[in-house]
Amino acid sequence: MRKYYAHIKSYLYQNCDFHPSIKMDTREEVSSQYRSLNHRFADLTKSTQW
Repeated sequence: MRKYYAHIKSYLYQNCDFHPSIKMDTREEVSSQYRSLNHRFADLTKSTQW
């Protein structure tokens, strides 16, 4: 699960990096969504045995 999560992170950031047509505010938005996802994932790991 952790490997998959890391893959999601790299996928999001690579797509922002490699497509110049994506504006900077879109990148900020993705970054914000990623932080939100990160908090939810942290909550999940606290309550789940891996």
